[in-house]
Amino acid sequence: GVQGDGRTYSYACSVFFDQYLNNNNNNNNNNNGDNQTKIDWDEIYKLVYEIPKVIHKVNRVVFIFGNSISSPLCSENVTPTTLTKDVLYQLQEADNIVNTILFDNNLVSSISQFPVISIPIDFDSNSKTKHSIVLRPFITNDFMTGKAARPGKDIPEEIIFQMVDSILENDSNVSRVAIDLTNKPPGTTEWE
Repeated sequence: GVQGDGRTYSYACSVFFDQYLNNNNNNNNNNNGDNQTKIDWDEIYKLVYEIPKVIHKVNRVVFIFGNSISSPLCSENVTPTTLTKDVLYQLQEADNIVNTILFDNNLVSSISQFPVISIPIDFDSNSKTKHSIVLRPFITNDFMTGKAARPGKDIPEEIIFQMVDSILENDSNVSRVAIDLTNKPPGTTEWE
């Protein structure tokens, strides 16, 4: 971290809830349309605030959209990654989707920064070919402190779902989409 306090090198924790899955329960991870059960972001934020207080090595909490993860993650879920044209293109496409949706919905000025992160994790198989995308909508006045833009409050929930669905529909090599809900502190603005 900027302060040299090691925040950058702490762990991320992911949460998901089966009750918030797509009601049609088909074989994909999309959360599209009218079948989406409303997410209780207040309950999720209770975890976001409590997990770093209890588990001091965790400074970042993300919500993962999609079906439940059936088994613990292991090294088999990590996709070996180098900065190839395909990896960069996948990230650029996801970033373009997010920015287009923000622009089309006049939300560009209400979100201070919206990093889109590629992580080399295939949550759904051990094919070692897929990446996941993390959305990081962030609101701040000075970038020294700030808060994650809260779905349903700071950014419309349906806009987040549109981003998730569009990213997954655009690229079959995206395993999951997550949203980083961590304030700064304890997290950092961007991922490293």
